[in-house]
Amino acid sequence: MQVNTQTQTQEPISPPARRVALTSPRKVRAQTRKLKALEYRQSGESYDAIAEKLGMSREGARKAVVRALEEMNAEVQDKVQEMKNEMRLELLRLDEMQDAIWDKAVSGDIPCQQQMLRIIEHRAKLLGLDKAAGQLDAKEEDAPRSMVHVYIPDNGRDAIECEPSDRAQNDE
Repeated sequence: MQVNTQTQTQEPISPPARRVALTSPRKVRAQTRKLKALEYRQSGESYDAIAEKLGMSREGARKAVVRALEEMNAEVQDKVQEMKNEMRLELLRLDEMQDAIWDKAVSGDIPCQQQMLRIIEHRAKLLGLDKAAGQLDAKEEDAPRSMVHVYIPDNGRDAIECEPSDRAQNDE
């Protein structure tokens, strides 16, 4: 008996929950049966045929297939979430790099502008925007109006066509 110090009552101590090891023979057999059931179902077998082959009821065969699919789906969802987290982290890193050089790039520092373009290209590749741009129809009237155009001015330096800033408008 364990004594509760706040109320001074005795409470029975419950035994620890019995846990079955993931590698116990019973767990391994159950997992093997689920995978076999899924394999049979994928090859076109009926639940009755699967039940007969694996020595279980029709409902047991159906449940084995459903559980195997649920486990596979959970694994896929875990991997998708992991990939999303990695992408978010990479985008945060790119944002930090871009923020660090932004002021210099917009004030005309050519190496910073070139680095900015590489960061933008990397972000587009990471997000799949480079592939999406390749799938757009070549007709200009169908192109999105917000697209950024890259051109090479007469001085041979790369630049980005963008909305004029207040400073550029004042220079005119």
